[in-house]
Amino acid sequence: MVPKAQPAPSWEDHAFQGDWPEAVVAYLVAHGNKPQKLWTVVNAIAAEGLADSRFELREKKRQILKSIQALRRKRTLWRYRRRWIALLVVDGDLVPLEQLKGLRIART
Repeated sequence: MVPKAQPAPSWEDHAFQGDWPEAVVAYLVAHGNKPQKLWTVVNAIAAEGLADSRFELREKKRQILKSIQALRRKRTLWRYRRRWIALLVVDGDLVPLEQLKGLRIART
């Protein structure tokens, strides 16, 4: 009998464990690496972290924002017009910046 391979952890799993950079990357990959609103990503990941109080929730959001800044410095994440973020590296391949710059983002 062949043992079943365990699936890769989802972004919810990473968020629950407090692994913020991995949670951000997995969230963007799970949503097709389409540009996502920054605060939508932060709020979704923080909600999966199961904070006990508003103070803890705010602290988790600060940590997530710091991890997003670190990903930007590593050139893994791209920020567009202060509201949108997208991955620059998908499965080890670099996404051409021109491909992301040419995107038309519907205003919501």
